[in-house]
Amino acid sequence: MGPKIQTRKQKKWSKKMKGQPKEYTSLNQKAFRNDYYKKLLPEDEQKDFETERTLQIVDHAAETGKEIRAMSAAIDRIGGGKTALQMLPRSIRRRAASHNLKRLPRNIREFAKHFMDEDVKEKNAVRKKRRKKVCSQNEYARRAGKVGWMETHLWHAKRFQMSESSDPMYDTWQCRIPLHSNEKSKRGTYRHAVKHCLIQDLSYMKCVILEGLNETLDTLIRRLTLTCSEKKSPLEKLGVEVELFIYDKTSPLPVCIGPALFSKLHGDDGGKTKLMIWLHPTMIEQTFPLISKEIDQRQNVSYSSKSANLTRFRLSGPKASVTLLSVLNPYPTSNSSIEGENIKDASKMRKWIIGRSNIVEKQNENFRRTLADTHRECFSRTGTEFKFPDGEVLPAIVEDPRLVLPLQKIMPKLSNTPNVPSKNEGERNTVDDLVDFITPLMNEENVEQISKSRIADHIVSTRKNSEKLAGDEQAKNDLMKKHSTPVPVIIISNKGVTKSSQFTGQNQVEDKDEVEHDPHRGPPDRFMSGYDLILPAGWATAFWISFVYKKVLPCANRDLNQLQLEMKRPSFPIDFPDTEAGSYYWRHQKSKNAKQYYGRTPKKRVNHVVLAFPYPFAPNWEHLFIKSEQSSDENASANQKSAVKRHHEEDESGICTKKIKMEPGCEVVTSSSCTKKTSEENIPTQDKLPIRCVRDVQLLKRLNHILSLEASTDGVCQLEELVASQPKHSLVCVQLGAMNKGLPCENSTISMPQSEDLKKLYDGLHDLYSKGFPDCAGPVEPTRDDPTRKTRQEETLMRKKNRKTKNKEKRTEVAAPSTLEEFDVVPSRKTIGFVTSGGFTHSYAKGGGVGFVSLEQIASLYKLRCENEWLNKLVIQKLFLSANSLVSLVRSPGTAQYRYILLQPYLGW
Repeated sequence: MGPKIQTRKQKKWSKKMKGQPKEYTSLNQKAFRNDYYKKLLPEDEQKDFETERTLQIVDHAAETGKEIRAMSAAIDRIGGGKTALQMLPRSIRRRAASHNLKRLPRNIREFAKHFMDEDVKEKNAVRKKRRKKVCSQNEYARRAGKVGWMETHLWHAKRFQMSESSDPMYDTWQCRIPLHSNEKSKRGTYRHAVKHCLIQDLSYMKCVILEGLNETLDTLIRRLTLTCSEKKSPLEKLGVEVELFIYDKTSPLPVCIGPALFSKLHGDDGGKTKLMIWLHPTMIEQTFPLISKEIDQRQNVSYSSKSANLTRFRLSGPKASVTLLSVLNPYPTSNSSIEGENIKDASKMRKWIIGRSNIVEKQNENFRRTLADTHRECFSRTGTEFKFPDGEVLPAIVEDPRLVLPLQKIMPKLSNTPNVPSKNEGERNTVDDLVDFITPLMNEENVEQISKSRIADHIVSTRKNSEKLAGDEQAKNDLMKKHSTPVPVIIISNKGVTKSSQFTGQNQVEDKDEVEHDPHRGPPDRFMSGYDLILPAGWATAFWISFVYKKVLPCANRDLNQLQLEMKRPSFPIDFPDTEAGSYYWRHQKSKNAKQYYGRTPKKRVNHVVLAFPYPFAPNWEHLFIKSEQSSDENASANQKSAVKRHHEEDESGICTKKIKMEPGCEVVTSSSCTKKTSEENIPTQDKLPIRCVRDVQLLKRLNHILSLEASTDGVCQLEELVASQPKHSLVCVQLGAMNKGLPCENSTISMPQSEDLKKLYDGLHDLYSKGFPDCAGPVEPTRDDPTRKTRQEETLMRKKNRKTKNKEKRTEVAAPSTLEEFDVVPSRKTIGFVTSGGFTHSYAKGGGVGFVSLEQIASLYKLRCENEWLNKLVIQKLFLSANSLVSLVRSPGTAQYRYILLQPYLGW
């Protein structure tokens, strides 16, 4: 019998009722079979009838097959490689359906929701909620806890390039510091230093306060520093800050750690003295054990504060005095008895003021008169010589600067500053007149209480209060009096650099007035003079913004180094190679420069072997003291194939005998040590040589006096005796200045000139077909052949071939490319020193820098000048410089061009 044929209506009805529940049960079901057999039995036996307990394999397979098919379908969907949209036909896919479930078919919404829950991340809170004060403070505290922030970090982070927390250079600084502003040029910083005012946050420096008897503290200072006299104290007076060098005297030869600032003040009890020491963060690990050791040996000295919570600002420039006057308003002692909103927090501070009201009034009057007189004398046109106070400590108690914060940035003027002492209003008290140099900042408990007494910004906001009390001066004064908070500060003067006459031969020049008033003779008088301001913790931002509203230009670490370069002063730790901090800096610079160098391809980087530059990444001070054993002729034949022919005649001893007449009695003669090409072995030393920088002022003055003498055998003998009295590995800090062209950059080499170099300089000065002195470019280092160039090229080709070879067994083993930090090559001119910091100086309008030269080689340069008298006349008559200048050569990394420079010993230690 064939299948039953359904009509059209039956097919339509069966399709419609396909999903509806059925009213009958299939005969194949298990429950129906059991009831069927039960009904066939008699009624008496139906109660005792038991259903079958066996498993029907066919029925079980039919039921579990459905579950298996459903499970496999779910696995294909969820665990497969398709998303919900990919499961749909292309015709009904929509881009909006990727993030909106309602645009998907209902049968796959659950499946799509499973994927969307994984992709959706937690939404951040809205900006209004995130910028709440409590949320911001918690976030800043979390971020600052990793490395440490200065109080002005948020202000600097928006306007300056900050040091990274992962940078190993600043691991020991214990905080992130601003490196430089986002401006590319440095000229604006120099302009403000000359005409206006600069400010820098030195809060990364650490302050240590010791307490004890005056005599005991003097003994401790002598133990930490090198002094000429064991009886004379380097800090004879109270209230004066002095910069001294800390030395580690545990070794046979004292090792320099670095510079520190020492100042002494009176304690609250009057019997003991407070010693305040400011240290660079890189010196703390070496200095703290020395101080602790000295304190343990003396019972009368104790730590008043091992890490005082103080901040320090430095204001430099001619308008630093009037800027401080406009921001620092003296706190009236009459306000200490007024009960204001913050009387509970400031009660201890006000009790301190009430007990010493006469001293506080005297201190406030003294610091304002000092600043006013300094500003008047600095800008006076009388022509009288003005001596800027150096290191004078002025304690004071001032008001909250936010109470008088202007609505717009204005340039401070002495005429617009209120309550300025008049010019004839008494005489200013000197350091000797003031007996009580006391301040609450010397007590750690007072500093913590002062930090807590700071009122919130929204309460003392000038803009809001001025809008509320517009036109009502009485209400405004009452509000300021109500919120007046005493803030103790310490002001320390800094005289900067004094423009001394660098020309010693005025009687030989007719227009000496024109020489002295040359704008490019160096930085102006009292350059970088100003004040340091010491504040309690928690008040740095309030004072910083007040100074910014006075149009003071903020600067950072790079700007400070550039200003030190303008004065040709060494900056710590860059120009201190004999200290641990300086060696750490140059080790980091060496690895950083080498990584940057080898990051380029061989075709895009300089070949230092060809240019004969053995130490391109960092100075190698041990190289200056290694004795050469090979002759110069052997080294020249081994390192260079084409030697430059000599243009002058030489005798058998190698001494130039040809004389070039400049004037009657002047001739060019070179010694045998300068004529022959010296050789320098690159023998690696197992133990580093203990280099030592000469910082004895008396010894340097004696050296400077000898170099200023005219050419004579007496000067040579004196210089040889001085060199023999010092250790062999002694370096002398020198100030560098380009004669005409060239910029001595960091890590440049200072070389000894040869006879050809002096002849070329003389010919350039008297060449009628050139510009004369401006065209004296300097010699050029002969190029070398790189013996490893062909090997490197073959290895590069072999690596390319290995990459194309699929079979690893057929690949040829090639050594990894070498990354040398030093190159085995000898330059033709002997290296006598290195440049540690250099560049273009705006005060001299040419290149300048600071470097270190071996003391023995300074004697060689002096002998060379004595044998060539025309060099001395060139320096004095042509360049109008002092007679202690020595002619030398400098060469920057990556170039073969030498430049003529003049170097002088640095005497500002």
